[in-house]
Amino acid sequence: FYYQGFVRRLENDREALLPVGPGVWKVRFAPAVLGLHRYYLTVNYAGDRRAHSEPEQLITGKRSFECVASPSRGFVRISKKDPMYFEFDNGDWFYPIGHNVHTPSDDTPRAVAMQQRINADILPDHGTFSYDRLFKKMAESGENFVEVWMCAWGLGIEWLGEWKHYNGLTSYNLHSAWKLDHLINIAEVNDLYIHLVFDNHGKCSSWCDPEWEDNPYNKVNGGFLDSPEEYFRNPTAKEIYKKTLRYIVGRWGYATRIAGFELWSEIDLVGDSYDFHADPVRAAPKYQWHREMA
Repeated sequence: FYYQGFVRRLENDREALLPVGPGVWKVRFAPAVLGLHRYYLTVNYAGDRRAHSEPEQLITGKRSFECVASPSRGFVRISKKDPMYFEFDNGDWFYPIGHNVHTPSDDTPRAVAMQQRINADILPDHGTFSYDRLFKKMAESGENFVEVWMCAWGLGIEWLGEWKHYNGLTSYNLHSAWKLDHLINIAEVNDLYIHLVFDNHGKCSSWCDPEWEDNPYNKVNGGFLDSPEEYFRNPTAKEIYKKTLRYIVGRWGYATRIAGFELWSEIDLVGDSYDFHADPVRAAPKYQWHREMA
């Protein structure tokens, strides 16, 4: 996966990330077996398209590393003894206790309007600094589990190019990606496990917390879909989203601190109306989409 390093600081009461060095390609791998592992990397690249009609290929020499014993209990799995429960790779029981902290701040126009109606203070967006404090307090209170969202105003990596640090479809927000790296690191420090939600309902809803108007798949934004309901049927949309999933798994699939992936939160609220969820015929492509993407 492609990676850009950053350093963080607070500027004008908001988190700001400053890039460090050039972007690089990385590989992350979590070995499940002790002992010697041998590997090589194959890289396909287009090169100078004016000079090469076919992609060139570069192969490294064979390399190796030794996997040794560690205190890690491995990944969280569905229990082999009882599928109603969770356990780690080493057989230890895992009982999640925690809550949803989808983002530490929500200053989207919709959220600001809601908070103003009840005279609530709008928390400044301190980004990962807020998570530093929250994860520590959760651990101190006996929690071991937290849900976070890859939403457009938080940790999302793909959204409309007019939004800060986004570049449209298939060009990922490396600022958000670095923040999620940081969350995984501080989850390790505080012995928390993350339930990672890829998409929230508003992204593909035109009626409930609607964000469809800013979705890069939307035809009005230069995309190719007339309706959020087409997202779950259109083959081109599926192939683009599979690229996004490949990046997510390539970058974070190694992380034993991620207890679970969720494709959509509140999937009953997507579409042009609640009828999309309630009508079994109209909703059928949505369920097939989930099976295919999973």
